[in-house]
Amino acid sequence: MKLISAFFFLDVGFELSYGGWIPTFCTMTGITDEKGAGVSASIFWLTMTIGRLAAIPLANIFKVQVQLRVLVWSNVAITGFCLLMMLTHNYMLIAYLGSGLVGLAISAVYPLLMSIPGAFGYNLSASNTAMFTVCGSSGEAILPILVGYMINLFGPQFLFVKFFIVSLAMFVLFY
Repeated sequence: MKLISAFFFLDVGFELSYGGWIPTFCTMTGITDEKGAGVSASIFWLTMTIGRLAAIPLANIFKVQVQLRVLVWSNVAITGFCLLMMLTHNYMLIAYLGSGLVGLAISAVYPLLMSIPGAFGYNLSASNTAMFTVCGSSGEAILPILVGYMINLFGPQFLFVKFFIVSLAMFVLFY
């Protein structure tokens, strides 16, 4: 249960960090103006919403093991996108497409994390659910602030260095 709680911390923190800081990244690197930067964040939140809506019926069709495999490979896609953004950060199309990819890839993680304990025979008690919620909320509060400090210290490129590290950590832990 502690490992799943750590994933909640990383997942929710990643979601809020990306959705909150991608406009700053786009404007600081000169990819686009404020309006275009808002579009990149909107694309992220839209695709994340669509992905979450699709994840609910798909969770009833596919076993948790299949869902885990898909999420591992979508995490590989996020990691690849982070590498691409670290290497070629001046392309607006990459920022828009990547925001959509990241939104879709990360959208099903939270619902899947909630279903893993039951699928593997663990009893999901109220205290476990509370621990998941507290860890997710802690990630939501801590990681975006850390990203902001790091962007201030190291520049906007740190955003994708952080996402690369978190994606790699999630891949290693999931795999």
